[in-house]
Amino acid sequence: MEDKEIKIDYLSVTFPLVLKDEDNELVVVMDTVKMISSYLQVDYLEVKREEYSTLRYRYQYNLGDSIILRLSGPENDTGYRTCHLELKGEGCRDFERRNLNKNWSDFFYFLLRLNGKFKRIDVAIDDKSGCEITIKQLYDKIQKGKYTSSFHSIPKPVGFIDSGFSLTFGTGLSPTQLCIYDKRIEQLNKNKLVNEDYWIRYEMRFRESKAETVIYNLLTQYEYAEDDIYGFDMRKFAYEMLYSLLDIKEDNNYGRIDQTKMQTDKLWMDFLCGVQKGLIKNPDEKVFSYESSFNWIEPKASFYLLIRLAQCKENFESFFYEMLKVLYRDSNLNNERLKKFNKFLYQMNVKPYSPEQFLDFRNKIFSKIEDMEMPF
Repeated sequence: MEDKEIKIDYLSVTFPLVLKDEDNELVVVMDTVKMISSYLQVDYLEVKREEYSTLRYRYQYNLGDSIILRLSGPENDTGYRTCHLELKGEGCRDFERRNLNKNWSDFFYFLLRLNGKFKRIDVAIDDKSGCEITIKQLYDKIQKGKYTSSFHSIPKPVGFIDSGFSLTFGTGLSPTQLCIYDKRIEQLNKNKLVNEDYWIRYEMRFRESKAETVIYNLLTQYEYAEDDIYGFDMRKFAYEMLYSLLDIKEDNNYGRIDQTKMQTDKLWMDFLCGVQKGLIKNPDEKVFSYESSFNWIEPKASFYLLIRLAQCKENFESFFYEMLKVLYRDSNLNNERLKKFNKFLYQMNVKPYSPEQFLDFRNKIFSKIEDMEMPF
């Protein structure tokens, strides 16, 4: 709905700084700064080195006003020093303003190609009307225990409804955290101009392995190429995740531990646009992964290819022609096989194909076959 905005409002990712024995660290650092700023379309004149760096990194640069790049920091599991790219809220908006020719999906795949490890991602729902459910109604339900959540602890409200209020599930060390707060009053307290009369933020914070899982699911389970900003269905993901974290129940006489017996409150369901609870899949559960599939099929495929090469009398051009025909015949994928095809591409840090792109890919195979047609 128009009165709710959904956005990525924080991103933190590390990637290795690859240094060979003969490399000069500062030269590699400068090359990396230029590469990242070029991708983000930040003019090099806007890049400024900070006198001091944080988080145990040797170098820190501001890319424009809102994006921070730290370099040569703590070692990762493979022994490489790391770089750290951080986009706070305004940094996320800056990325979107500068990169109208690419989306968040493109950005994530770029970071994956750098062997990026996602450390944190925040997804926010900004309610600027309260027309479905107000913060007071939500607060009353939670105070009465008329809810279920994926968190073990009971949230402790901070502040007052009329003068600044926050309600946090989880802690700053939790892999997942939900914070509901009055964004309007927070901005006013920072002396910022606010035009809204009502602005409540539902902020979901995902850290470490949970952040990795969220990125994996956005790219594989919520792909939506028609979204120019994200490249995946951000709205559906945000509502489904919030519903899985917090389920407000209709009024009832049950105690707190029996709330699972009750239906979701209609006001909360309206706020969530009638979605189902989200179920994010763990990327480490690689059932039928590319690696396992390749290891299973390689011995069989290699033996078959040897036979075909001998059948072609060791003529490599003829052999290639025969293989292209096999590829074309087997590339008429249905939706399920295309989904699996894209899952394998993701595991190799390659951007997936839309149905239209795959059809073009298949047509190119056919064109090559036509070019190579010869009497055998």
